[in-house]
Amino acid sequence: MAQQQTPVDSLAALLTESGMDYLCLSTLPNSVVRVRFLGRFQDRPVAWNATIYSLRRYQEEQRAQNTGASNLTGRPFIDIAPSADGSFQLTVGLNLATIDAPAIKKTIVMVRNYKRLHVGRLEWAPRVAGD
Repeated sequence: MAQQQTPVDSLAALLTESGMDYLCLSTLPNSVVRVRFLGRFQDRPVAWNATIYSLRRYQEEQRAQNTGASNLTGRPFIDIAPSADGSFQLTVGLNLATIDAPAIKKTIVMVRNYKRLHVGRLEWAPRVAGD
């Protein structure tokens, strides 16, 4: 009986085949981008299914969907939710006009290096020039 591949195994195979560190599923640059990459979460390897938004685009979509005002703080954020297949959904809002390849790479590094990630929403104050 064949063993079913985990999301980590499947994504690792795709990344190896492509020779890339992540898979970009969107046209660049854009105000919202979908990417898949590997990382660690809760002391284990995980497959991240990420959507990276410019804050402006995120707010526009939230308003159009008539969702709660709590999501419209205007602060950069990371939102993590588990998926049924064992991977994790990652939504990131950045204070950028557009998302491009350098922004994706920086976001991946941030997620991989952030030690206090947890399921749910993390927000931080935007940087002010001169800080």
